[in-house]
This record gives sequence, structure tokens and C-alpha cells, in this order.
Amino acid sequence: MRLPFSFTPTGRLPESHALVVSIDSRGRFYLATDNADFQTTLLEQVARQYGVALTQEQLRELRHSPFLSQDIHQLHAWLAAPPRLRHTFAVGIPSRAGNDQLADYLTAGLAVSSRLYGKKPFVFIRADQTLPAARLMRVFRLLQQHGIHRLNLVANEKSFATTYQNKPVTLD
Repeated sequence: MRLPFSFTPTGRLPESHALVVSIDSRGRFYLATDNADFQTTLLEQVARQYGVALTQEQLRELRHSPFLSQDIHQLHAWLAAPPRLRHTFAVGIPSRAGNDQLADYLTAGLAVSSRLYGKKPFVFIRADQTLPAARLMRVFRLLQQHGIHRLNLVANEKSFATTYQNKPVTLD
């Protein structure tokens, strides 16, 4: 994923309960948390909502996954596949009419964060720099519909001096 660059320091990330929504150049969604307990509880709640039963062994394996990238209905087959073949599965959490699992993950994320930490999660958006602004605005609206009005945009940090070294800069 190619992130846009930022010229300011990114500051300190929260110590717990961050929810990161990533969107790649093809508009596919991924979800990550900064805490294995948060991620496991979130996944259990969404799986239960969709009638998907995950074993304790599957939850242990998913607990160590750096992010969630699968349709919830595809998880059993993805987990049963040898790790070397998992890349052959379609990726991206569905977010479309009739199957908006991303919205369900966001709703569950708010509930789980409130239950585990007593407050809403810190929400971060990571979007590929080539993603059309209209797609990103749709995500912002979706977040607002779920009561998330404060979010953080993630960008690659790049120093101003390195980028503009020996190049004229015009500030209007």
C-alpha cells in the first residue's frame, strides 16, 4: 500500500484500543487493532453475528494475525489452507449493500472498546495515495454514521528537507 507523505511528525499513538481501517488502491478494506484481546473479541462478536463458529485454535491463530482481511464466511477455508496458499484467496472485508461487514466490524469495534476500555477506540485511516477522494469520503461518512467523528489519518513520514532539497518552494 502506498501511503501519502506527511511533512509533520506523527506524534505518539495511543497506548491501547486503536482501530485501523486500511484501504488499498483497489478499494479493498482491511482492519487491524493494536491489541490481541481487542482483535479477538471483535472477531468473535462479528463471527457470532454472522453465524460463523470459530474454534479456540482458530481464534488463537487469528489472534496473531497482523490484520483482518477476509470475508467472515471465508475464514474457515482460509484457516484450513496451508499458509503458502492463503495468498490465493480473495482479500478485503466486504463493504457493499447487502454485505457490509466493514460496518458490522465498526459497530462491534465501538461496543468491544466500550466494554473492554470504557471508551470509544482511537480510529485511524490508512488509504493508498492513489485512492480517489470520493472513495475516501464514503469511508468518512460510514464512520460518522457509526458515531465516529474523530479519526486520525496515517501517512508515511518524509522530511521536508529531503523532499525539497535544492528545489524551489513556492508558498501561496
